[in-house]
Amino acid sequence: MTIRPITQRDLRLVSGVVMLVYIAVHLANHALGLIALSVAEAGLRLAVIVWHSLPGTTVLYGAAATHVVLAILAIYERRTFRLPAVELLRIALGLWLPVMLFGHAITTRLEFELIGSTASYARIVSNLWASNGEWQHMGLLAPGWMHGCLGLLGAHQSGTGPAPCLPAAAGQ
Repeated sequence: MTIRPITQRDLRLVSGVVMLVYIAVHLANHALGLIALSVAEAGLRLAVIVWHSLPGTTVLYGAAATHVVLAILAIYERRTFRLPAVELLRIALGLWLPVMLFGHAITTRLEFELIGSTASYARIVSNLWASNGEWQHMGLLAPGWMHGCLGLLGAHQSGTGPAPCLPAAAGQ
């Protein structure tokens, strides 16, 4: 197996996969709420243990920062925007997400860090219903999932695939 140098595209892909895993866990946790609120609460406790830990936070926020910086750089380096519609959609979704994510991060993670409020599905769901914020939440999850899937599709179709550290993701 030849090892090739890690490229900016590889770093963008790996950071995107980290965030896609986070979104998948988020969606799975919401699906647990279809079983029972107590099951969703148990899933949320596990997710908080992983993602609110120092390693989890470092990996997630590091991936987000890396992905945003490298995506902006990739857009800047483009010579043209004559792209297939699906690629333009992926770029538009990617630019939309940080805007939507800012408010969500302040009302969830920053609140947790600053005043120590506990993550609770009962509180989250009641706040979403009371504020009609469920659409804002869907405005994050659905575009995030679509952007991630389109990014994986693009990486697969380009044939470059990820760096050697992720051979399974490239189907190798």
